[in-house]
Order: sequence, then C-alpha cells, then structure tokens
Amino acid sequence: MTTRESVLEIVQVTKQYRVGSSPVFALRGVSLSVSRGEFLAIAGPSGSGKTTLLNLVGGIEQPSSGAVRLNGVELQHLSGDVLADVRARHTGFVFQSFNLLPVLTALENVEFPLLTHRLSSEQRRRQAQEALDRVGLLSHAAHKPMELSGGQRQRVAIARAIVTRPAIVLADEPTANLDQATGAQILQLMRNLNRALGTTCVFSTHDHNILRLAERLVHLSDGVIVDAP
Repeated sequence: MTTRESVLEIVQVTKQYRVGSSPVFALRGVSLSVSRGEFLAIAGPSGSGKTTLLNLVGGIEQPSSGAVRLNGVELQHLSGDVLADVRARHTGFVFQSFNLLPVLTALENVEFPLLTHRLSSEQRRRQAQEALDRVGLLSHAAHKPMELSGGQRQRVAIARAIVTRPAIVLADEPTANLDQATGAQILQLMRNLNRALGTTCVFSTHDHNILRLAERLVHLSDGVIVDAP
C-alpha cells in the first residue's frame, strides 16, 4: 500500500480569543495530518471550532500557539504580504454564502483570483473557461450571480476555488444555504473534481446526509478532535 505525501500538518494548535477580560478557546491543542489528494470532512456542531480551524489552514487567522504547515511552509511565521501570496497561490476557498461579486459575470468571478498571477489576459480567460467547464457552467459564463440559482452560484464558487490549481481547497459548510438534493449534488461535484484533478479537499459540515461522501471524517467538539481515524 502506497503512503501519500502530507500536504497539510497541524501541530498542537490552539486559538484563543478574548471576550472582555476572559479567555475563550476555539481550539485546544489540535493536531491533524492531511494527505495530498485526500477528501476530508470536519464534522461537529456549531461552535465546535470547524470554521476557526479552516481559517487557520487558509491563513485567514493566526494560531495562538502551535504550527500550521501547508506544503511544508509554516504559515504562522509569514509576514502579511507573503502570507497573502501563499494563500492566493496555494489555497482555494468555497464559502456557504458563495461570496461572488455581484457586478461581475460568472466568468469574471472565476477569473478574478488569477489577476495576481503572472498570466496574460488570454491565459487567464482560458483558465477560467476551463474551470467553469469542469463544473458544467461554461454556457452560463455571461450570467451575473443574481441570474443564477443557489446551486449554480456554488458551482461558480467551486470553479473560482480551483482556477488557480491550488494545493488545497477549503470549503466551509458549502451546502448550508442549499436544499438537501442540491447540496448532495455540490458535494458529489467536489468529490468528482477531487478524483479528476487530485486536488486536496477539506470541508466542514454538520449535515450527516453528506458525510458519506468523505474519504475520511474528523469530529470536532468544543475545540478538540474527538475522533480522527
């Protein structure tokens, strides 16, 4: 049996916030290794620390202690500009609220993350078209978000997440604003892309109906991993 290389290492990570004069821990000594090409679900109730964990992996927040290594790079030691560059090049994000720019077309939304890359306008457009085609929405390239259904908007968001060909895609409750059938279709699409492209996917959810699609399941409770096979 072949052991896959790790793309993500989380080592004894804690995250503490201050509420007034009292410390509140969102994560307490979390350690986790994710293999390249894995399709991993983080499950747990609201407030368990799922979003905080994804934000730390994506470099949106910094840990209070511990280490987060993405492709061997320790994110917590990077300056703001360098961290933003690593995030833009190596991480794709899918949010439950889609986070599409309403004034841009579907194609322009997908192309947007490529503006910081050293690509010609033709290369950017071609790469964005390929990503939209992979999620089955190339025919809707000229549509703006308000002209799309919720499921279609999330497909555009997934295309935007994969357009930079990142090392890892992070999806925070990607089906929360969708009906059950559409949500299942979105997760199946992500699984298909994971298999076709080999992109590592880590998604959070508390919907037990979609957890069956996960290759591996990690349970969080009160900021602690209680089950991680």
